Amino acid sequence: MSKSAVHETMRLATFDYTFPKPWTGQEKLAAYMLKHVDYIRSVVSAENLLEFRPLDGWEVLCQFLRKIFLEEPLPCINKGRNTANVFWDH
Repeated sequence: MSKSAVHETMRLATFDYTFPKPWTGQEKLAAYMLKHVDYIRSVVSAENLLEFRPLDGWEVLCQFLRKIFLEEPLPCINKGRNTANVFWDH
């Protein structure tokens, strides 16, 4: 699969089936995400929900998953906006 085909597949899978239309505009996306977070909180019990922040590191995540704590730092996968590049091919 070509790079552009991967980008298009990711864009369709993520945005076209997840976000309301039109999904352009930062304010609309931010408002939608807040609604989505509230919805998830309403359907998942507190003991089964981890609102993970990468700055929390492995310890919080590993405790929640009942896994062995990892000593190395969490990898940073969004350096230079590479996550956005998957969707918008900048």
